[in-house]
Amino acid sequence: MSGVTTRMLPLNSTGGQITGFAGSPNPADPSRRYYTAGPGQTIDSQGGPEGDAAVLVSQSFGLVGPSGSTALRNSLAPGYFKTGTLFVDLTLGRVIMFDGNVWRDVVNGNAV
Repeated sequence: MSGVTTRMLPLNSTGGQITGFAGSPNPADPSRRYYTAGPGQTIDSQGGPEGDAAVLVSQSFGLVGPSGSTALRNSLAPGYFKTGTLFVDLTLGRVIMFDGNVWRDVVNGNAV
């Protein structure tokens, strides 16, 4: 789905920056996408968890969940999200979880 990204965190015990890539395996290919983050930073990789994130998890990035605006989240087809899916809502600035019926703030459990 166009517009969906995936929030990721670097998993690096040494505390330095991590750079990963997705797309073409050829470094000279302009379609190759690079992602860099250090401690305390996040990245939003292209596509849902099955997109660039699926490659970046093998390159020391941890997957948080899909991310995007509230409007984008609400525009996705029913059944796109499974019960228990975490979503980084960039409009609300919160991580929320789908309980199978409604989205809930993971901090206080309130419906959003």
